[in-house]
Amino acid sequence: MVQGTMVNSLELGPGVSAPWHMHPGAQEIVFVLDGGVIVEVEGEGSKELGPGGITLIAAETPHLVRNDSATTAAKTLVVYSRADKQMPFLVVLSKPT
Repeated sequence: MVQGTMVNSLELGPGVSAPWHMHPGAQEIVFVLDGGVIVEVEGEGSKELGPGGITLIAAETPHLVRNDSATTAAKTLVVYSRADKQMPFLVVLSKPT
């Protein structure tokens, strides 16, 4: 059961990456508005997304989103559906081996 949904815009400049992290109790949907991103999900590898690209990341799944472009910013819309608002929203992790 979803206790809350949060929508966030995320802009990643050229060469910028989020750290490895996960969202306890929250699945994440990443939708690319402009530019392109690489989404790395532990156990699933990497996926390149361009404008209109979308991916779903399950709760408690280590992942990161990065912009490998040297010149172009990436703009995304990120939706989080939280099953438990009492859990921390974000946990930063070391890179999986």
